[in-house]
Amino acid sequence: MALVYLAVITSLTIYSMYALGLAAQRSQIRTFEGVALALLGRGFALFAAGVRIFHGFSACVAYVISVGDIFRNIISSSDSAPQFLRESTGNRLLTALVWLCAMMPLVIPKHIDSLRYFSTFAVSFMIYFVLVIVVHSCTHGLPDNIHKISVSKDDDAPVVLFNSGNKAIEGLGVFMFAYVSINSYEVYWDMTDRTLTRFTLASGLGMMLCFLLYAMVSFFGYMDFGRKVDGSILLMYDPLQEPEVMVAYVGVLSKLCASYSLLFMPAAMPFTTLLGGMRMSCPTGSTALP
Repeated sequence: MALVYLAVITSLTIYSMYALGLAAQRSQIRTFEGVALALLGRGFALFAAGVRIFHGFSACVAYVISVGDIFRNIISSSDSAPQFLRESTGNRLLTALVWLCAMMPLVIPKHIDSLRYFSTFAVSFMIYFVLVIVVHSCTHGLPDNIHKISVSKDDDAPVVLFNSGNKAIEGLGVFMFAYVSINSYEVYWDMTDRTLTRFTLASGLGMMLCFLLYAMVSFFGYMDFGRKVDGSILLMYDPLQEPEVMVAYVGVLSKLCASYSLLFMPAAMPFTTLLGGMRMSCPTGSTALP
């Protein structure tokens, strides 16, 4: 069922990126808030700014929590880890150090394209992690669970294709959050030789890559662990006993750092808009509306 949601949301996201690019091209306004002000007025511009702030900072908090989860899983798997690090205080200290020394410095650049090399490096590690999930599934849970699939809801089956009730929509919010377009205007205006076609094509390729990675993780991860998966699949592995997973953890940490900065920038930008009295700058330096 989750794969159906994923396909629909991917298609709608690609269309929304086209619509945003079209609005940017025709209005020549650089921000979400500027376009909202020009098209729908001051009230909706404030609403758009509020949504960007809430969504961006909420995602940043989620990424910091994920860093803590990774450290907790690594340390809990080690018998020789200091007791201090096993406690919540030690975990928070490690998380705070990563946030201060790795996440926040990446926020300093003013343009998203400044992070393109680091982001490419991080995405490469995510592809590696997906391959690790596929191989782990094929060598562990999949051969057994593939024979225990239930098409409809079954409390005894480890794998259920189509569920009902709240279980059927649990993944919907996750996939909606997974496709983030709040920094689409920053990406558009940082493109070289920008055109609507190039922006839509680049967005579509990126979304299709996300679709493939999400689909592979969803299928092979579920077939590996079945209904035992309750939350992040990262926490289902033992990184100390499986070195390839530890390498993937390093990659996931780097991707969390990159994603933090990519979302922090557009989340902070609406503050400038609000403090500036809703005067939206255009590429020429003029304002969107007098």
